Amino acid sequence: MALLKKINLADVKGWIRKYAWIFILDFFSKCFGYLLLPLYLTYMTQQQFGTYTYLFYIVTAASNVLSLGFGTSTSKLYNEYKEHRGSYLFSINVFIFSFLGVILGLCFLTGFDKLIMNQLVDDANFHYQDYRLSFLFYITYLVIYSQISIYYQFSDQIRKFQWINLIRILTMNLAAIYFIKFSLSEQTASIRMNVEVILSLIIFVPLCYRYIKQFKIEFDWVPIKRSLIIGLPVIAASVASVIYTVSDKYFLQKNESIEVLAVYNLSLFLTTPLGFILTTFNLVWLPAFF
Repeated sequence: MALLKKINLADVKGWIRKYAWIFILDFFSKCFGYLLLPLYLTYMTQQQFGTYTYLFYIVTAASNVLSLGFGTSTSKLYNEYKEHRGSYLFSINVFIFSFLGVILGLCFLTGFDKLIMNQLVDDANFHYQDYRLSFLFYITYLVIYSQISIYYQFSDQIRKFQWINLIRILTMNLAAIYFIKFSLSEQTASIRMNVEVILSLIIFVPLCYRYIKQFKIEFDWVPIKRSLIIGLPVIAASVASVIYTVSDKYFLQKNESIEVLAVYNLSLFLTTPLGFILTTFNLVWLPAFF
């Protein structure tokens, strides 16, 4: 009772008015893809649906590792560098995308990504070369998305970001279904990945432009070191998450088939909307916490 007396109802009502639309937009944007799931299941073969979902899990896991935990460190350090925010944003982005560029360069020069993917995907109908560019661009896009979304979240511009993100999700899903339906190619997983990446980057151009305008071209190693100190444990957790997230799917497609994996991934997809409530709530309260 004592705790309840300390709660200011006016503050609670103000918080609800401020964040209710953000909560609704974020939750709906996450769930919209599920509303179109029957169409994807109609126009994609079971093998292609299984391939797409498996690659999507791998892409998401890889992008989390390659982000170097900077999303977490930015949530902690963004407000601490209020006086030098432009330099801070410039420094962390130069570092993270230089690192990503080196990794992608090594992929094209050595082909070690082919070796990894040929080990991870054990299916006679899967040819990584058909998906390679889509796969690598998707990883790059998710790293960009991570950096941009965390900035708009903590700069108190999340509603603007969520509206554009909703437009992105509506556009890319409807376009993906259109191209899948009318395409003559059987590689519908690759088509879906390409459409998602290209349209997402195009729609995010205004957000990227506003984000880059905040940069001050002044590189500083101090925030990089602080970000890595915070991010390294996150990287370790991300690697553990890769093993946890991908291992069951790897053994299932290896010992059964990619078609069986499609059914398994579909069942996982149908349970995840419940978790969106928690992630959406974190999106709303985390900036206020810091």
